[in-house]
Amino acid sequence: MQERCINKSFRKRTKLMKKCSNFHNSSLRIIVWNTARRLQERRFTCRTRVAKSHLNSFLSKEMLQLMLVSLWNKIKMVKIYSLKFRDLENQLYSEDNNKVENRDFLGLEQALDHTTGRKVPDHLKLIEFRIENDRGKAAGSAHFSVLVLVCAAIKEMEESDEFSDWETLKKWAATLNQAKELGFRVGFADKLLKMKLLAYFATQLLKASQKKKGLAFS
Repeated sequence: MQERCINKSFRKRTKLMKKCSNFHNSSLRIIVWNTARRLQERRFTCRTRVAKSHLNSFLSKEMLQLMLVSLWNKIKMVKIYSLKFRDLENQLYSEDNNKVENRDFLGLEQALDHTTGRKVPDHLKLIEFRIENDRGKAAGSAHFSVLVLVCAAIKEMEESDEFSDWETLKKWAATLNQAKELGFRVGFADKLLKMKLLAYFATQLLKASQKKKGLAFS
C-alpha cells in the first residue's frame, strides 16, 4: 500500500515538473516546485498518521477485550475460592462440632491437678485477664470449665505455627462453639481462629498449585 502511494506521488510530481517547465524564470520554477513537493509530503504524512491512529485504536480495543476477559476470569476464581472458604468455615462452626475435653489439650489435666481450688492454671493466667478485658467482666463459677478450655485453645492458637492441620482447627472451633452455647463469647479468640483458618486455606491452595506444577511443598 505504501509503495502504491509513493508511485502515485511520483506521477504527480512528474506532472508538476512539466507544468513548472512552462515558467521561464528558473527561480520562480524552483519555488513552485518546492512548494508543491512540501504540500504533497504533508498530505502523505497526514494519511500515515490517520492509518497509525486507526491501528492504535484497533490495538486498544483488542487490549481492552483481553483485560476484560482476564478480569472476569479472576472474578470467577475469587467466587470459587470464596465458596470453598465458606464451606470450610461452615464445617468449623457447625453445631455438631462442639465436643472437646481437658485431655484434648496437652498438659492441661496435669496443670489442673496441681492447681488448688477452682482456679485457672498459672500458665493460663495472662490469657484469663485478657478474656476478662475482652468480655468486660470476670467469668462466673458456672463458666469456669469452659473458661479453662478457651484459655487453653487461645494459648495453642497463639503458640502454634501458621500451618495448622485441619483436626487441630476443628478442636479450637469446637472449644469456641461449646463456649458460645453457654453464653461465653470471646471476640479476639474468634478473630484468631479466623486468621488460622485463612492461613490453612492459603496453604492448601499453595499445595494444590505446587502439585499441579509437579513441585514439592513442605
